[in-house]
Amino acid sequence: MWNGMGTVIRSFTPPSIGDIKRLSRSLLRLFLFVLAVLAKIPAGVAKELPARHATMAETFRSLQFDPAESKSFYFVQISDSHIQPAESDEKTRFPVQWAAGYYRVTEDFQRILDEINKLAPSPRFLIHTGDLTEEGWNPPIAVQLFERAKGFLTGLKPSLTVKLIVGNHDAQPDLFQKAFSSPPYYSFDVEGVHFIALYTDGWGNLNHPGQKEWFVDDLEKSRGKELVIFAHHPPTEIETQFETYTLRQQLEEILGRHWQGDCWYICGHLHNNLLKKRTFSNVRMNMVSTANTFRQDRNRPAGYRLFCVTNNKIAASVFKGLDEPFAIDPPASQWDEFKLAFEDLRHVLLIVRAPADTKYLATNPASRTWGNRRMVANGKAIEYRIPLAQWKGRARSIALAAGGDFAAQISGDDGVWREFAPKACKGTIIVAVPLPPDLWSASEIRLRFEDGGLNPSYGFLIHGFAVMGD
Repeated sequence: MWNGMGTVIRSFTPPSIGDIKRLSRSLLRLFLFVLAVLAKIPAGVAKELPARHATMAETFRSLQFDPAESKSFYFVQISDSHIQPAESDEKTRFPVQWAAGYYRVTEDFQRILDEINKLAPSPRFLIHTGDLTEEGWNPPIAVQLFERAKGFLTGLKPSLTVKLIVGNHDAQPDLFQKAFSSPPYYSFDVEGVHFIALYTDGWGNLNHPGQKEWFVDDLEKSRGKELVIFAHHPPTEIETQFETYTLRQQLEEILGRHWQGDCWYICGHLHNNLLKKRTFSNVRMNMVSTANTFRQDRNRPAGYRLFCVTNNKIAASVFKGLDEPFAIDPPASQWDEFKLAFEDLRHVLLIVRAPADTKYLATNPASRTWGNRRMVANGKAIEYRIPLAQWKGRARSIALAAGGDFAAQISGDDGVWREFAPKACKGTIIVAVPLPPDLWSASEIRLRFEDGGLNPSYGFLIHGFAVMGD
């Protein structure tokens, strides 16, 4: 339509009854399609599901989980409490962290136990996945520490079943069993789910006498059930945990031969929340590591984790941080695959665990072991001698796990030292450093790590390193 002023005015034609019907049918088809898609998403997976809730009751409702139903229950995991002697509390040992609100070891632990005591309904059981104490590996004070830790646990209500695992900081299994009546390894069943508790000793191995044979026999007797494995160490070299390399080999060999299907692996040791999955042989493993029971820094809250079981399967997991709401974990189908430092086992020629493998230690001035690390401070250095002749020129790189401020050097048969990248390290790393080609065929190499002087009293830490082949 022309309005006489150079402007076109478009006329409006009302939609017909047919147009309205066609639009209505299209909208209905779209609505039904959305409903069909949502119907295929399991409870707890839908994107619109609130991930965080103020109470456990709200959390369970959002997951459509009722622990009162038949074949439904939940259990709670805590880990890495590191209880110390009363006269050596965290305020004295870690004054800066204590003042910042961190390292309140016993205070946070007690608060978590108080929260668990108030959960209603109560969990079917509570499991602590190791490092209940800080120096339980040290026989002169192990008994004292175990008794102090027992004092915290006896504050839990008598109706709650408590199960324990020995961690690398508790690694006196005989004394631990005497104190808590908890054997190094054991299994039990709840509502058709088979639970296995393993002892991964001080170095992440299953080498405790008789354990591997018992593990195989127990798996064979439990085929067809949902399998949940508890242990202290994770089954991977995530972060700088060199000692778990052997554990991963042992687990994949035993489970690969004697199990088929899904399994859960619930652990601690990393002092962090970690959700990973891995498939090997005929096994699909969901691995969960839970944060420790005291706040270690501003990025890692203290807390505990709930696992919801229904129809003989773990249906969901939920992390509850101190002073934080209940946070529903993503479903296992969305977890990332394990990212391993040494994915191809054939390329590992030799692993040197810095504190334990002293046969490789050439010089050791003023160094000491600290947990699973060797500490060097006050401007000192440490040197390792690594024989390579048996591998006939196959060595190609060094995978190094270390932390702190240091410089590295390397020498071969000629005894000439040269800088070895990384030239300097500040912070914890795990990195593969190529060997100079003229050292590939050396009969022996020497590695020298020198304190960089950034923090003289702390120095640096060597977790370990591996010689990698071609």
